[in-house]
Amino acid sequence: MFLRIRLPQHIFRVSAPPMLPYDGKASNLRTFCSQLLNLFQDQDVSFPTEISKVRYAYQCLGPGALLKIRTHFRCLEDPSVRPKITSISKFLDALKRESGDPGLVYKATRAVDEMSQKNMTFHDFITKFQDNLVDSTYHDTGECSETELLVSVYLCDSKLPKE
Repeated sequence: MFLRIRLPQHIFRVSAPPMLPYDGKASNLRTFCSQLLNLFQDQDVSFPTEISKVRYAYQCLGPGALLKIRTHFRCLEDPSVRPKITSISKFLDALKRESGDPGLVYKATRAVDEMSQKNMTFHDFITKFQDNLVDSTYHDTGECSETELLVSVYLCDSKLPKE
């Protein structure tokens, strides 16, 4: 004789940790996007759909960012309007378009082209190089690898005459 015990099945929903509201400033955009994407990783229970991610991301916008992106979310104020943004990638694209620095690619490319180690440690040099490379025209172009570009920038810098 076997005794069967049925245990109730409970699904626990783990809430996502709170994020600081994004203020809409271009200087804080990359950090906000990175934190948001990191939060969504391995959170299938908390954010099972793309629209649940979009709704959470929208709640993380502060007043400055809301003013910039509000037109993309008219559907929240008027239910007859179909949502324009239905995925987190579309949300981030719209946010970058509205809040990003329009001259960022130019500035980052120029910074990579004119990079010099000067009085920086090599670690600081690499960090600054990679930070600018991500936003430059060299990122994902396939022209050359990050390592090749770094070597050429570093070697050019070391061949310059020291004054």
